[in-house]
Amino acid sequence: MGLSSVLSATIMQRLYAANYSPVWSILIGCIITLIVCIIPGFISGVLITKYKVPPFIATLGVGGIANGITLLMCGGFPVAFLPPYLTEIGNGYLIYVLPGKAFSFFNRPEGIFGEEVKELIRIIPNSFIFIFIILIILWHVLRNTRFGKHNYAIGGNMDASVRAGININKHLMTVYVLAAFLSGVAGVFNVFQTGIGNYTPFSAMYELLAIAGVIIGGASLMGGKGGIIGSVIGVILISVIENGLHLSGVDPFYRFIAVGLVLIIAVVIDQSFPDLL
Repeated sequence: MGLSSVLSATIMQRLYAANYSPVWSILIGCIITLIVCIIPGFISGVLITKYKVPPFIATLGVGGIANGITLLMCGGFPVAFLPPYLTEIGNGYLIYVLPGKAFSFFNRPEGIFGEEVKELIRIIPNSFIFIFIILIILWHVLRNTRFGKHNYAIGGNMDASVRAGININKHLMTVYVLAAFLSGVAGVFNVFQTGIGNYTPFSAMYELLAIAGVIIGGASLMGGKGGIIGSVIGVILISVIENGLHLSGVDPFYRFIAVGLVLIIAVVIDQSFPDLL
């Protein structure tokens, strides 16, 4: 995610500085980044399927290399001065309504200042639409396609899946490439929301949050269990915990401790009571 954030921001910045239009700078930056982000997933898949490297070691090693490349690209500093419209897209809304005066889609009505800005009603964030579309697609794939059913079968019993004629290596390659692609999408979207490409030690927090949310949502570390809806619920619960700590004035560094404890508790419950989560 850090790699895609910094890479996309760097490409957008340089294209825009070279007098490319904002639209083309953003579009080319997104396309190149998402293509590049497939590579770590492909490498992980090859290491796991062909060379039988344990998945944890393969993904940890490839992730470490990606993080190192990211830091070399940005030098540990945010990539700023990006094309306009980025944050307007990432933080914008589908509908804007100023009662009795203005109504518009996607863009805030022009000529609104002062108190009128406070009265402006914003309906359906663009981020919600974007995430909802991705979740619907993934839910459909897992529930209604052969790929999704094979995914659960392999996670539940790999030996039985082999005997059933499922091409394990091909499927795992697809899974790791898809995971890398979606991680790239998340990083690019982060640029749209923040307006900068950035990688800091806190970026590792996203990995911890993702794992914790999925486990709390009912996925099993042993495989064969889990789903999109449960994962969404798990992520929402993690977000509630984080926001609660923030509103309580708790030091941000305690977020790591709190999320780590929640993750450990969820895994212990999953191992001790496998049918509970």
